[in-house]
Amino acid sequence: MKASGKITGLLILLFLLSVASAQAMSAGSAQGRPIGAKGPRYELWKDKSGWHLRWTGSGRGHHFEGRLHAPGGEIIIIRKVSKEENDRIWRKGKTIHINARASAGFDGLDFQWRGRELVVELTIDGISRPGRIFVGKSMIHPQNHPFVITRYQKVPKGKVWVPGHYGPRGRWIPGHWR
Repeated sequence: MKASGKITGLLILLFLLSVASAQAMSAGSAQGRPIGAKGPRYELWKDKSGWHLRWTGSGRGHHFEGRLHAPGGEIIIIRKVSKEENDRIWRKGKTIHINARASAGFDGLDFQWRGRELVVELTIDGISRPGRIFVGKSMIHPQNHPFVITRYQKVPKGKVWVPGHYGPRGRWIPGHWR
């Protein structure tokens, strides 16, 4: 009986991981700046000059915090935009960290990343708010948080790409072929 319970638990874990993997967002869906969103928010998009992340409090002060992580890749800050005096935007290793306050106008950064996936984790006032994150001109909201943006890769014969995800003990597991 113990063995069947472990097998059932393993099958449930594999199912949950496959659901989380299915919610990864394609890098192509981030094309073009989101236009028309209202309220405090993040806007994330790419264009021919690279990747862009902006945030605004829409007239009220808010605390914006997060990270952009490129496991198995590389990430660099190209430019910081309209940063407030005490805001911090820095890179450490494969991660860009953000700790900023904003009210009116847009603050943010332009960046480049190489690799198969980008893990995006953003909060407003310490709360995960996927509905306040707008990606690309289609203004897509991530289905989960943190979320992963993946780049298309040629599929090795007989393999399936599993996007990065958090494992059962909360440790990040980078994307891999299975």
